[in-house]
Amino acid sequence: MTKEQFAAHLIQHLYQIYPQEEYTIRTDSFIKNNNTIHYGIIIRKNTECFAPTIYIDDFYDDYLQKKLTTDEIAAQVHQIMTGFSHHSEHYQTFSIRWEDCKSKIAYRIISQERNKNLLDRIPHIPFLDLAIVFYIVYDISEQGLESICVTEDLRHRWGVSTQELLQMAEENTPRIFESKVETMEGFLCEYLGCKFNSSEEENPDIYVFSNRFGINGASVLIYKNLIHEFAEQLQSNLYILPSSIHELLIIPEFAVSTSLSALSNLVLTINQTHVLEEEILSDRAYYYDREEKRFLI
Repeated sequence: MTKEQFAAHLIQHLYQIYPQEEYTIRTDSFIKNNNTIHYGIIIRKNTECFAPTIYIDDFYDDYLQKKLTTDEIAAQVHQIMTGFSHHSEHYQTFSIRWEDCKSKIAYRIISQERNKNLLDRIPHIPFLDLAIVFYIVYDISEQGLESICVTEDLRHRWGVSTQELLQMAEENTPRIFESKVETMEGFLCEYLGCKFNSSEEENPDIYVFSNRFGINGASVLIYKNLIHEFAEQLQSNLYILPSSIHELLIIPEFAVSTSLSALSNLVLTINQTHVLEEEILSDRAYYYDREEKRFLI
């Protein structure tokens, strides 16, 4: 059974829960980060505009592996929909006006190479081999992020420039997604394949940078002065390894004996073997020069 056939089969079961005279249920595919495609079920009550999308890719895998029956999946979709229903009134009154959205504009960074088709349709700013893109934060919690992508159509509707989007996002993103820095006790040494020069007692080998939600946390890379102030604190240039779109690994230059090229090879290898395609940020490592205040690749 293909995923499309599974979706059609699931819709038949969902209509046993949601009467067809009251609800419209359809399936669609969605292009996500790094040109990955996800399939979703869209359930809309005919008297409302609110129509949440529930992704079914994991359900499809569970069905193929006979972990769940179609009825069990339909019951779980219904449970998810019940959670969404608590937000329906808020969604109905949500305003897309610039004045109502500008304090909710945030940015994130994604791969340029892996998102060429997407970048043709959305405002963005190139940064290294990455792109800074924008979205409206509807809701954020430990459970996840609800957001709306800022497209070129929406930008034109607002009558703002990409630089104005960046200006708002530079104010909002560090406020909404507060940065978080943690040490990691060198357990990645076996993957780095290099010799550390500092003692573990005096200097942690690796630092993990993200935000307090752990969602799109690699975007702290472009928080104003965050990386520079950390480099100044350690009195060292930095190697930056993008482990995913959600976090960065930071290594002070004095703590490792290897090259930027070798670290880039490490990032590529880990991406190929341990990171989901949709969560890959870059296949390269970066170098931050604190004297010149700039990044190198």
